[in-house]
Amino acid sequence: MDFFTSIADMNDCVQNQWDVQSKSDPDVYYKVVLKFNGEIECDCKGFKYRSECWHVTHVKEANNFD
Repeated sequence: MDFFTSIADMNDCVQNQWDVQSKSDPDVYYKVVLKFNGEIECDCKGFKYRSECWHVTHVKEANNFD
């Protein structure tokens, strides 16, 4: 593995993550992750279908992400 391959692989790595409580079920938490390449994802069903969800919006607003 050379330097550039290492950088490309690192882009998919998690830079930060948050556990966000479900609004409909307080016993459920969803994981929102920020990758080194700037992508932000959530493991909830809504994000899987729409590529957006309340959990991601909440993390972005709480951390002043664009």
